[in-house]
Amino acid sequence: MNKKRKENIITYTGRFSSTQKGFGFVQIDERDEELFIAAENVSNAMNGDLVEVRLVPVRRGKRPEGVITNVIERVITQVVGTFEKNKSYGFVLPDNKKITSDIFIPKEK
Repeated sequence: MNKKRKENIITYTGRFSSTQKGFGFVQIDERDEELFIAAENVSNAMNGDLVEVRLVPVRRGKRPEGVITNVIERVITQVVGTFEKNKSYGFVLPDNKKITSDIFIPKEK
């Protein structure tokens, strides 16, 4: 994958691997160790997506960590789950446990 540097901000491109608990990891070709992605830093990435990730400062004794800033390529293009309809919108509760957030569906869709 590739590495970009802008104003002391380092970003990489890699594949995101999610867990059922909402956090995940990004595997980057240029790095031996994958980056940990906390649940609050996953953005809207799904398991297997090609993502752009920004390094965050390493805390003493912790593994390298990142924040997903962009989804470059989606691997999952269809989601199977339970549709819940509301008055002004709907959402899908995915059957796949690695998809940890509901999929919002606007009323007009």
